[in-house]
Amino acid sequence: MSLKSLPLSLVVGVSGFRLLRNSYFHVAIGLLYFQSVGLTLSDALLLESIYYISKFVTEIPTGIIADRFGRRINLAASGIITSAAYATMFFLPSFGWLAAAEVALGLSMSLASGSDSALM
Repeated sequence: MSLKSLPLSLVVGVSGFRLLRNSYFHVAIGLLYFQSVGLTLSDALLLESIYYISKFVTEIPTGIIADRFGRRINLAASGIITSAAYATMFFLPSFGWLAAAEVALGLSMSLASGSDSALM
């Protein structure tokens, strides 16, 4: 199956999703945000480490979920979890809640990883 045989809306939608998802906007402003809510540089870097560790740990299980239940479900769950994680970061900016939000962001990135290109 080639890209020419896919509906244009699917190609544009998935391409837009991948562009926004893989731009890692949160990394660019994350450190500044963490410092603005009173965290030290060590705390901010620990939170980033928590994100990458959670992404690593959840990569294989989320692939299994995609194989069993479908890639569209993974992508939808990824968007919902990402929204909830950013809302948590904004409304509950304490270290514990920020750590939970970083775990959720790692999970959401793992849910989307591979599902978008596999769906395409």
